[in-house]
Amino acid sequence: MKNNLEEEYVFYRFATDDLTEAYSSLKLIKRYKREIVIFALIKIAIISYSRPFKTCHGKYGRYKIKDNIIPENFKSLHQKIIKYRDQIFAHSDILEKKPSVNKLRIENKTRFSITYRGFSPKDFHHEIEKMKKLIKAILSSLNLRIDEIEQKLIN
Repeated sequence: MKNNLEEEYVFYRFATDDLTEAYSSLKLIKRYKREIVIFALIKIAIISYSRPFKTCHGKYGRYKIKDNIIPENFKSLHQKIIKYRDQIFAHSDILEKKPSVNKLRIENKTRFSITYRGFSPKDFHHEIEKMKKLIKAILSSLNLRIDEIEQKLIN
């Protein structure tokens, strides 16, 4: 890449790829009944969706989609998706998982286990259609930005 504008263009193209991957994963869910498959597809969708909202380091700058691109009626869903990515999928935040330590007695020995709040596909299953609409809205805005950059690159 020769300059900041080309790098920004690449970032937005990568962002549309990520969001398209998230959308495609959500579309696949209706084909499956097994919870483990649905879990994996939702996890992929959340991680792919979140990627453009995290800082991307380039040669000429740092890039990320700002939250002001999110339509008002989708802001709480967006925040929930980012929270799950940040606190459950990409990291193991103790506060979010609410663990407890359990003391056990097994074969006359003291042992310990932990229990914690995990992720269930049910946490998002009822929001899949809304997530798809959110992604479409963001893609529409990103495509406008891509068109603007392409016009600048032509000139």
